[in-house]
Amino acid sequence: MKTMSAASYSLIPASSSQPLEMPHSAFINAVAYLKPTSTYPDGLIVSGGKDTIIEVRQPGKPPEENAESLLLGHSHNICALDVSQKGDWIVSGSWDGSARVWGVGKWDCTAVLEGHQGSVWDVLAYDQDTIITACADKLIRLFSPTGKLLHTIKGNTDVVRALCVVTKGHTSRADFASASNDGIIRLWQLNGRQVGELRGHDSFIYSLASLPDGDIVSSGEDRTVRIWRGNSCIQTITHPAISVWSVAVCLENGDIVSGASDRIVRIFSRGVERQAEPQVIKAFEDSVKSSSIPQQQVGDVNKEKLPGPEFLTRKSGTKEGQ
Repeated sequence: MKTMSAASYSLIPASSSQPLEMPHSAFINAVAYLKPTSTYPDGLIVSGGKDTIIEVRQPGKPPEENAESLLLGHSHNICALDVSQKGDWIVSGSWDGSARVWGVGKWDCTAVLEGHQGSVWDVLAYDQDTIITACADKLIRLFSPTGKLLHTIKGNTDVVRALCVVTKGHTSRADFASASNDGIIRLWQLNGRQVGELRGHDSFIYSLASLPDGDIVSSGEDRTVRIWRGNSCIQTITHPAISVWSVAVCLENGDIVSGASDRIVRIFSRGVERQAEPQVIKAFEDSVKSSSIPQQQVGDVNKEKLPGPEFLTRKSGTKEGQ
């Protein structure tokens, strides 16, 4: 495996950037990027959310211009997107209990991955021949891009929320990792054999990513981003927010990007020359301390006993304004 600095991650300075507007009519829950090609020299941004539409758009186009394509087929919230290694298809996952494969260019649905008994929370284009899905029915499924079910993996004790490829050469010899509402990251081989567990999160885990050196990054409801080497957590980055919804990794330099419930995107780097000034880092640490609350209890309300977002789609209010 490629060797990176053993230094810890630290916050990099905030920077201003032009927001990319994706004209969805409701929350956007998933974003993926198609790398540049001769047809699309700037690549393509793929987004999906509560409006059940997958929008494909060139990054430089303003929102008032037509999207490259609108992919229709899901009947419920779209919560996961991924792109094949060759960039010739996209896979999506939805609360409607299905995953769908879409051909790039023709933009048609080429396969529906069926059989899930709950929301498909994450999808992983593992390679050109394998798609992995994570489902609320506690199962992991492997499909071909044509929609054929290849294998079903049991072993999770709760909803499976997140997936990521494990870098070749990992000490566990795992092929991919999954994360669950039980707070455990499990390491798997494609044949369904579990070869490791990473324990340390105190609540739901929402997102996983792999670093270029083989370390794994996770984030969750316990306000943290955690970096794992082998079977050990080597760094915990607590955020001044209730939840850290997502993490992503820059494969070129190993930087970590987090998105949290305080509506702030943060970037962390091991490169000392790129890290923020000490006073900026201290301000971040102070904000973490000032926002610290018992992780499972808020006042008289136990967060773990609150219903999930699906409840809001089933339950109507009882008076005006609810």
